[in-house]
Parts: sequence; structure tokens; C-alpha cells
Amino acid sequence: MKKRLFLALSLPDNYLEQFQQYQSGLVKNDELRKRGIRLTPKENLHITVLFLGYLEEEEIGLIFGAVKKVCRMITPFSLEFSETQMNRLVWAVFEKNEIYEKLKNLLEEELAGIIGENFREKNRKTIIHATLARFKKEGGKITLPQMRMADGKFRCDKILFFESQLRSTGPVYSVIGEFKFNEK
Repeated sequence: MKKRLFLALSLPDNYLEQFQQYQSGLVKNDELRKRGIRLTPKENLHITVLFLGYLEEEEIGLIFGAVKKVCRMITPFSLEFSETQMNRLVWAVFEKNEIYEKLKNLLEEELAGIIGENFREKNRKTIIHATLARFKKEGGKITLPQMRMADGKFRCDKILFFESQLRSTGPVYSVIGEFKFNEK
């Protein structure tokens, strides 16, 4: 049976709380409500590193091995919140980070041999982000209030392997693996 899988970084509790406060302000905005704003639940907030797609259960063990190999080459790093952005989604955007880029590139290289090239985001600029909200309807540009984070940076010391089950009420994410970076 195929499973919908992705690799992601978790967010610390203080970020989750601040994002939730920001989201509560978004739902009060009439323009956003007209578009059918749907907030990402607190338990689903994360930073996707790679969406792997629908894969056979038998491939999961090979993927685990590849992710472990990559994590031995990555040291913990910090991500810093930058700004909120809105297009078809509302994002909490983080500053560019060389170690994050290295992590993503190494994962793409290792996993291409296992699951093929289709999951790669060719020629797409990497924007490190967490999705705070989605919209049911398109609309014109709206300027969002910017969010200030009390704690600008947080430490990333592991990557999580998620299964995503799509339901009528929204996706349900389950952690099926956790891989620590090399502390050296």
C-alpha cells in the first residue's frame, strides 16, 4: 500500500504559540474570511524539507537508511524567522541557511537513487517556510501585518519523517521516523 510521505523540521513550542496568536488575527480579517481562510492547525505546523510523494511501504526502509546517512553529514543549525508572506498561502518565512540547503541537496541526491527524480523541485528557489494558512478562493493582493518573533532563532538538531493521511477534515500527520544530526 502506498503512503504519502515527507521530511520536515519541527518548530519549537514558543514559535507554535506565536504563530497561533498571529493566525487568530488573520481570521478576524474580513478580506481573508471572504476568501475562505483555512488555518493550519498547531499540531500540523512544520517546515517541509522534501515532499516525497506516494511511495510503497517497502521503500520506507531504504529511505530511512538514506536519511540516516545524510544526517551523519549535517551538524545542528539555527533558523531565523524573517517575515510573513502571502500569495495563495500565508507563510512564515525563515532566512536562507547554508546548512539547510546542504541538507536538502544531499537528501535529494541520496533519495533520487531510491525513488527517482520526480520529487525534486528542479529550478525552484528554496524558500524555507511554514504554511500558516490556505485559501479556498483566489483574490487580489492583501498586505498582511508583519509578525515579530520574541525569540528570533531556533536550533534544528533533527529531521522528522512524516506520513500524511488526507481526510475530509484536513490532513493528519504522523511521525514515522526521527533522525538526529551529527553533533560532532
